[in-house]
Amino acid sequence: MYDAPAPKVVLPDLPKPTAPATTDKQAEALYGGPAPQEYEFTIPLGYEHLVHDPGKHEQFVRYAREQKLTQAQAQALVDLHVRTAYSPSKR
Repeated sequence: MYDAPAPKVVLPDLPKPTAPATTDKQAEALYGGPAPQEYEFTIPLGYEHLVHDPGKHEQFVRYAREQKLTQAQAQALVDLHVRTAYSPSKR
């Protein structure tokens, strides 16, 4: 039933973890800018079939704001989650 090997997941190089900034000034010093007021995420190629869940999206946005993540840091976490938790679409 499970004869085929699992597809190999190639993850992008992620930024090295750092302590979260506690203020916008710290965020600017550590990450080159303050956390954005709004985050816009894209789904990695091959995973477009996933259904958007507004509740999970808002929960993650709250977390990203609390941690004062930059757009790039938040997108890297979205990419990591999608690529490790879900299977890509079959083309």
